[in-house]
Amino acid sequence: MYTNAGIKVCREGKVRFTCAKYGWDKPSIDNAVYHGNHAVGTITETYGENTGLVTTQYSFSNEFLDLNIRAKHLLHSSLIPFGEFAVIDSAYTSRQRMRLFGVRTGKKRVPPNYIGPRAPYEYVVVEQGIFSVQAAVINREPRIRDGVCGTPIIHQGMTLTDQSALQRGEVVGFMHYTDVVGCSNDSRLYSYGQVVDQLIEAGWEVCAE
Repeated sequence: MYTNAGIKVCREGKVRFTCAKYGWDKPSIDNAVYHGNHAVGTITETYGENTGLVTTQYSFSNEFLDLNIRAKHLLHSSLIPFGEFAVIDSAYTSRQRMRLFGVRTGKKRVPPNYIGPRAPYEYVVVEQGIFSVQAAVINREPRIRDGVCGTPIIHQGMTLTDQSALQRGEVVGFMHYTDVVGCSNDSRLYSYGQVVDQLIEAGWEVCAE
């Protein structure tokens, strides 16, 4: 299964890179990650619905292909106003603009050792962001290419032309599957992106180097 690598993150001296984890969900599949035919690491932690962390001895760069920037920070979903613009930039997509159109939430039971209101109460948590993919030219039914899963979503700015946030290198999420929510009349398509909230809450941050 093809997926895209994400960004390099660190916590308390531990270094990982992110990937889409759903390709390793089956019990019969080991957690080895390959680049071509070469094993480059192992998924050692998972967060949220579709974020895996890979332990590797290989070098990994947070520089993007076409944006001429690097990832610098993780941005919590609560800090992204509705309608803000973002971009994805990978070998599967090149540079493509997106816009945040809401979030999808779900219920989560707190663990028994949670300090606060006791389980089995359920709480609503943000699972994913909903993004509109706005390609410059769409000549047929919009699609997202296989392999885009795990691609970082980078905060661009408030308007279509505003790119003031790009240099801050704020990662707001990762692409999730190739499924789309639907297509609007003006040829925009909607897709889910995995938010980075759980990574932040677990203490992970983007590596400086």
